Amino acid sequence: MRLAIVGAGAMGSLFASRLQADGNAVTLVDVRHELVNAITADGLTITEHDGGPHTVHPEATTDVESLEEPDAVLLFVKSYDTRDALADLAGVLTDDVPVATLQNGLPNYDAIGDVLGADRALGGYSTFGATLEAPGCVTLNGRGDNVLGGPDTHAAERLATTCSAAGLPTEAVDEPRPHIWHKQFVNVAIKPAAVLSGLPDGPLWEVEATQRVMRRLVEEAVEVARARDVEILGDPIETIREACLANYDKQSSMLVDIEAGRRTEIDAITGAVVDYGEDAGVEVPSNRLATDLVKAREYAAMQS
Repeated sequence: MRLAIVGAGAMGSLFASRLQADGNAVTLVDVRHELVNAITADGLTITEHDGGPHTVHPEATTDVESLEEPDAVLLFVKSYDTRDALADLAGVLTDDVPVATLQNGLPNYDAIGDVLGADRALGGYSTFGATLEAPGCVTLNGRGDNVLGGPDTHAAERLATTCSAAGLPTEAVDEPRPHIWHKQFVNVAIKPAAVLSGLPDGPLWEVEATQRVMRRLVEEAVEVARARDVEILGDPIETIREACLANYDKQSSMLVDIEAGRRTEIDAITGAVVDYGEDAGVEVPSNRLATDLVKAREYAAMQS
């Protein structure tokens, strides 16, 4: 397939490297010149803990208008940049190119529908973990799986098959929203609790105080999902416990962002629960408080 990946951070670079290595024609699009210049000059290098570094050479550009028409687009920008990225794509893509999101955050799938049309939107999640060590250099921290779906089932199945063949196991589903919420229950619980406590994932569950906080956050999010007629998959509390213990010594990416003085995606995590709760008439005081406190920490971190 000819694929455009918008966002050359950790996850975008991970997917680009795997898909390019499997014979797909990949173009990375990113507004950050230092990333694009490094990939253009030296290629994209991925390091895995059970193998040496591998370098591939996808195309890379800061100019979305230079894109050759892709078969599909994968979005991996930060959630707060999603709508700007989609607005740029709207002027370039023809009306039949599907656009997929595996980003963290609840609003991204709906944003594609709002800007480009619901029939072109594919949504889901990824449980792969990666770190951008330097421009063009990515470390794979943990293997996982992906889920992807939407109204265009043929496009979802084709893209899922392509990702799976490239070592990125992906399940195609008809309705992605329950899966998006399932992943976001984990994010809603772990990310703000990590930022506010400074704890890595495992102790978040083992410390009674942070476990209580996570339970309250996810219980409210489940209420909002049910009010929006979203099917609840499995037991969200058990999923959070498993996620914390499976990543025992790892820091949440949101805590890493705070410590690096970067903007977080809290508005698309607990902030989205607040927004959707207001629309559904569901009170979510714990999510509102968590959002405000994380934004206060974010402000302080970005000033230092």
